[in-house]
Amino acid sequence: MSGSIDFYACEQGAETLTHTAVDDAVEAWLDALDLEHWPDVLTVHAFARQEISEQERHDCAEHLVHTLLEHFEEYFDPNSVSTPKHAVEAARVFVDAVLAKQPVWSCEVVPTAAVEVEVAAWVSEHAAHWVKESDVATWMAARKAEAIHG
Repeated sequence: MSGSIDFYACEQGAETLTHTAVDDAVEAWLDALDLEHWPDVLTVHAFARQEISEQERHDCAEHLVHTLLEHFEEYFDPNSVSTPKHAVEAARVFVDAVLAKQPVWSCEVVPTAAVEVEVAAWVSEHAAHWVKESDVATWMAARKAEAIHG
């Protein structure tokens, strides 16, 4: 994991990650639901791009050198073929250069960075134009009654 948060979504198992800010994820989630289905509190999950480890990079470089030597094995003395350290080092430079230009897309959830959003407060602050004040009051009263009567 890269250590920085790259995306946010209101579904922990989200297939498509496009929101780079908490408010964008909340807005998209609530906008897709009818008012009566809005929760009191919405959990916004944070996602970070996975990192390709040093070991994976090294293993790939070794594999590249091994594949190269295997491809040209007919040209070499079978008793002297080995994986030269300088070749692995050169292959590692190549691997790092390719990966530097190829952004990792695979992400993982960062549980410690999840954000709890009070929906009524968020709507009042960010999207008051979505609902009339009387609708919010009715919604909040219905949610309280649901909580009391279960």
